[in-house]
Amino acid sequence: MHTKGILNAFQMKLLLVALMLLDHLYLYLPGMPDWFTWLGRLVAPVFTYLMVESYRHTSDKIRYIKRLTAAGLVMMAGNTLLTYIFGNTLSQNIFLSLAVSAGLLFYLDRFAQYMNRSHAFGIVCMFFLSFFCEGAIICPVMAVIFYYMRGNPPVMLLSFAGASVLLSLLLMPSFFPQVLMVGAALLLPLYNGRRGPGGAFAKWFFYVVYPVHIWILYAVNQLYFKA
Repeated sequence: MHTKGILNAFQMKLLLVALMLLDHLYLYLPGMPDWFTWLGRLVAPVFTYLMVESYRHTSDKIRYIKRLTAAGLVMMAGNTLLTYIFGNTLSQNIFLSLAVSAGLLFYLDRFAQYMNRSHAFGIVCMFFLSFFCEGAIICPVMAVIFYYMRGNPPVMLLSFAGASVLLSLLLMPSFFPQVLMVGAALLLPLYNGRRGPGGAFAKWFFYVVYPVHIWILYAVNQLYFKA
C-alpha cells in the first residue's frame, strides 16, 4: 500500500489538519455547512494509522507513548482552564486517545512475547481508560487493526471498514455522520510510507496546531455565540 502512495506522513497530516479545521468550524461556529463535519469523520482513523506507523518505526516506544501522554495532559490542563473560565465543558483531546491506543499496542506486544500477568493487566487497563477518552474505543480498535493486519492491506482496509460501521452503530447510533469515517479507507492508500521533512517544525507542528485551534474556536464560540 505504501509504494504507490503520493503523500508522505507530513503531507498527510497537513491534509488532516485542513479536514479537522472544517469539522471544528462546524462544531463551534453556527451556520457552517453539514459537509464540513462529514469530511471531519475521516480524520481520527487516519491519525490513528499514522500513530501506528510512528509507533512501529520509533526506536523508543515508551518515550513515544510518554510524549503523546504529555501532550494529552497539557491539553487537558488547557481544556480545564477554559472550562473553568467559560463554564461549559471542553473535553476534546485526541492526544489521550492516541496515547492509550499506543499503550495498548505496547502491552499486546509484551504479552505476546512474555505472557506476563502484568502485561495482561495493562491490556485491560488501556481498554478501560479508552472509554474516558475522545471516541471511546474507536481509536484503540482501529490501532489494533492497522498494526496487526498491516501485512495484508486489502484485509486491513476491509476490516477497518467493517469495524467503522459497527462501532459507529454501537457507540453513536444517533449521530449518522460518524459512519462516514469508513471513507478513511480511501485516504490510507495515499500514504507512501515516507516520513517527510525532518526538523522541529515537522515534529511538533500537530502537537501545537491541534490544541491551539480548538482553544481559539471554543473561546470564540463562548464569547460570541453563548451570550
